[in-house]
Amino acid sequence: PIHSERAPVEAWVEWRDKFAENQVMKYGKFVDYWMERFDKFNKDRPIFSYEALTDDIQGPEEAIRMTQFLAQSKGVVAIEE
Repeated sequence: PIHSERAPVEAWVEWRDKFAENQVMKYGKFVDYWMERFDKFNKDRPIFSYEALTDDIQGPEEAIRMTQFLAQSKGVVAIEE
């Protein structure tokens, strides 16, 4: 399928009815897996959202925040603009 085209509504409804609940449950397990591997009380752990990163106004600020966080890791060198 071409990603710039929408599926017919009937195809989406069929997929949703068959797979959506299962996919949501799998995603929940994915999130649980990674969240359990980090200190739950670590307030220094940033949360980044796709929406903020791709936003025309918030995106650059989020990218800088992500860069600053990743630069704290050993072996990671941030690239200055």
